[in-house]
Order: sequence, then C-alpha cells, then structure tokens
Amino acid sequence: MPNLEHAAVHFIETYKYVGLYLSLALGILGLPIPDETLMTFAGFKVYQGRLNFILTVLVSVSGSLTGMSLSYLIGNKIGIPFLHKYGKYLHLTPERLDKAEKLFRKYRGKAIITGYFVPGLRHVTAYFAGISELGYGVFLSHAAVGAGVWVLVFVSLGRWVGRDWKLYAPLIHRYLWLLLIAALLVLLIYAWAKRKGLKNHPEQDE
Repeated sequence: MPNLEHAAVHFIETYKYVGLYLSLALGILGLPIPDETLMTFAGFKVYQGRLNFILTVLVSVSGSLTGMSLSYLIGNKIGIPFLHKYGKYLHLTPERLDKAEKLFRKYRGKAIITGYFVPGLRHVTAYFAGISELGYGVFLSHAAVGAGVWVLVFVSLGRWVGRDWKLYAPLIHRYLWLLLIAALLVLLIYAWAKRKGLKNHPEQDE
C-alpha cells in the first residue's frame, strides 16, 4: 500500500487535476488507492497555492461520480455473478459484498451517502444500486450529495493541516468512522440550534 500511495501522490503532483480525477475514479471502482489520503494531499497542494480550491473540489467530485457511475453500470448490466467472480481483483471479498448488500437493502439512498465515509463500503454501494435497479437519476442525486460532503471534508482538512498532512492522513483513514460521527453531531447540533433560535426569536410584523 505505501508504494501504491506514493505512486498515486506522484501521479497527482505530476498531472494535477487530470491525475486527481483518474485516481479517484479508479479508487471508487475498487482499486486499492487511498482516496482520503489523495484528497488530503490535494488539499495540501491548495495550501501551497499549486491547486485551486474550487477547481480541486469540482474535479474530485467529478472523479468520484465517474467511478460511482461506472460501478452502477457494471451492477446494472452484469449483476452479482460478476462481482462474486471478479470482485477479488477489486478487493471486494464475499464478506464485504454480503455486508454491503444487507446495508443497501435496508438503507438504500442513505447507504450511498454515508458509504463514502466507510472504507470498503463506498466501493460497493454503487454496484448494489445498479443490481437493485434503482433509477440512475435517484442514485446519482444521492451519490452527488455524498461525494460533495466527502470531498469538501478531506480537501478542506488537507488545506487546514498544510505541511502536516502526512502526519494526519493515516490517522484520518484509520479513524474515519469517528470523523463521520463527529460531522453528524455537528450537523444535528447546528439544526437544533437553528430551530431553537427561530422559535425564540420569531419574526415581528412591522
């Protein structure tokens, strides 16, 4: 993994936006590319002024959605036998496939969004969305929301930690689920505070 990580980082440093787009698209498909590390590195490049923040986010989201769409297409056109036969080449073990299938059947759209933040799950939710014949428009809308939040979190984080990105990237990957819980808590607190504020300060008629 370290060698592959080094190669992917070098690929982005050399080809910039094109390298970032292709790396994320292939990572979503299932190749063992450290997606969060790459986006944190891209955020570091934004910190250095070598990449533009908005363009980096847009390219990262586009790469992620390309990988998700290709996965959806494979699931929709070929189905579960393909995944069981060739999934091992994409690090999709039978156990991981079984777990992802159960989660997707239970949560569907929510699994697509939150799956981005669960290593091993984001790679397979799109396959099962295609297999379940979930409409592409519905699938894409959920995938876009998940990709947008996921990319913003890690590119912003890389931009924030700056030169220390190498120190934080392994910890981020290891404790990603804690980051997801923290992000959800922040959103819940914000929504609660906003609702309470509206109740305590209703608009006055002029």
